[in-house]
Formats: sequence, C-alpha cells, structure tokens
Amino acid sequence: MRKNVRQRFGDRVRQLRAEAGMSQEDLAYKSGVGRVFISQMENGHKEPCLDVMNALAGTFKITLADLMRGI
Repeated sequence: MRKNVRQRFGDRVRQLRAEAGMSQEDLAYKSGVGRVFISQMENGHKEPCLDVMNALAGTFKITLADLMRGI
C-alpha cells in the first residue's frame, strides 16, 4: 500500500534529521518545534503548517522545495 503524504513527509524529515546527525530533541531545540510534535510528524500522525515547514527547512539549511523533494 502506498504511503500518504503525511507519512512520506515524516520519512523525509526523519531522513534529513538522521543525515544531520540530530536526535528529535536536537531538531526540536534548533527549530523551535516541540519534540512530541516532531515524533508525531515523523510517524505520519501530524501535518505541519507552513511556519513549521519553514522552521525545519531553515534548521536543515535547505529550501522548502528541497524539504518537499521526493514527496
């Protein structure tokens, strides 16, 4: 079964976080997004708003387009 967009986005965030060598706690601190929300987002249970997506992209030092790549 094909993953939905929330699950694919969560996989992308998890991939970028792992490549950056960050824990969920690290990402939460650096992005200003709650750790529980990051966990729920990575597991496909929460959808981020544009402000959260922008904060994540900034933390990873990529564009929003790059954040969404492959989703």
